[in-house]
Amino acid sequence: MNRRPFIFATLFVPMTLGLGQISPIQRSLVSLESYAQTWHVEGTNEEQVILEWGTPISLFLPVGERGQVRMASSSSGYYSYQIRRTALASADSSTSLVGLTNFRIEGDWALSPQVLLGGNISLPTGRTELNEEELQAVALFLKPELASRLPRPGSGFDFGCQLSAVRLIGADWLGGGAIGYQNRGAYTPHDGGAEINPSDELLLNVALEYSREGTKGRAAIAMTTFGSERAEGSKHFKSGDKYEFLLSGFTRIRETGFWGSFHHIRRNTNRIGSSLSFEPENSHGPYTLVRFGANEPLGQVFHLLAFFEGRWLGKNGYGKGAASVFGGGLEGALIFRASELRLHVSYYEGETDDGTRDLRGLSSSLRFVFLL
Repeated sequence: MNRRPFIFATLFVPMTLGLGQISPIQRSLVSLESYAQTWHVEGTNEEQVILEWGTPISLFLPVGERGQVRMASSSSGYYSYQIRRTALASADSSTSLVGLTNFRIEGDWALSPQVLLGGNISLPTGRTELNEEELQAVALFLKPELASRLPRPGSGFDFGCQLSAVRLIGADWLGGGAIGYQNRGAYTPHDGGAEINPSDELLLNVALEYSREGTKGRAAIAMTTFGSERAEGSKHFKSGDKYEFLLSGFTRIRETGFWGSFHHIRRNTNRIGSSLSFEPENSHGPYTLVRFGANEPLGQVFHLLAFFEGRWLGKNGYGKGAASVFGGGLEGALIFRASELRLHVSYYEGETDDGTRDLRGLSSSLRFVFLL
């Protein structure tokens, strides 16, 4: 029996808010990766070097003719070295954190060629109950302008589900939407601190995609609304709703592929305290990511990709938090029939904390994918 392709609207990956298309995998697939990113942060009276690294491992398994399962985990680490200067002297300190992340299992099942049902669970194998030094090691990676691969080393038992559907509109257009729910399990982030029960999330997505003769375009809008977060059983925080807007496109001229994307995020004002009153001002600033690049095949198996990107974080309602980062990089790929090897290197410069601290960053990764 021939396998039919199942088209679906993806929901939980921020940079693929639009529609996608898959064929259920026919063979098991393994992905092994090692990555690292380091940032040099320099202010008037302090200098800091931070490092994040990880080794993600993923396994993709076919389930019948309509489904697939993905299992993933990673070891990860953070390191921070800081120098503080005064008029009379300077002092340095360093701290690190190493451990496993949560073990995540995701599954998809095509109810029909146009409707996809998915689910996920995340087992609490990651690091929690961090001490003060460990919290300092990961604090800077919470900044969105640094684009951390793993801004949180561990959490509680999480689970979620999603339902998506698409419809062909003529010969070249595809429209659809998705709805999903995510439950965040309780955990203790700080050593000796209170147990936190994070808020549940409801996600909604609509998208439109154009595809014709090697040219594709996509537009999507997504909204995430959050429940109340609890500490020791009492409500104390409710995050403002999040809105995401995505535009992306791809075209091919002869053998070279050109692509670009625009991703913008806005958040509503948070609610705080036991009465969940609105904050005086919105503590979230708008975030924008722009990327564009080209992919050139060089020979039968080697491909070279070059890209550039800019990230902007606008000031929040208190007039703080502005940041900007610009950079680019290269990725080389060896693509064979049953395996693929990719090497990625990129460099960034910018400023954070309203221009009071300069940033310089370097990122690299090596990924090997093969069929079993």
